[in-house]
Amino acid sequence: MLLVSATIYLFFCFFQHDQSRYIETLTIYGGAVLATLIAAWAEHKQERQFLKIKDEVNNTSVTVFRGQHGTEKEILVWELVVGDIISVQ
Repeated sequence: MLLVSATIYLFFCFFQHDQSRYIETLTIYGGAVLATLIAAWAEHKQERQFLKIKDEVNNTSVTVFRGQHGTEKEILVWELVVGDIISVQ
């Protein structure tokens, strides 16, 4: 919405021939671009942190009871299957 308004303002500036109005419009465009870049950088940083946490969770090992005799095994979280009984300690 801000960029649309700035574009309309720039269009009307062509009829007034005032240099300061062009600078105002370019400042609005620059601010919008800067805000977009900062938001994209913050989102990228947050995504990297999420993937790091996800890797830590996937590499966590748990103790489960498997098989007919209930043998106890220690496996990684991503190796869990339906029917595994997790030992909560």
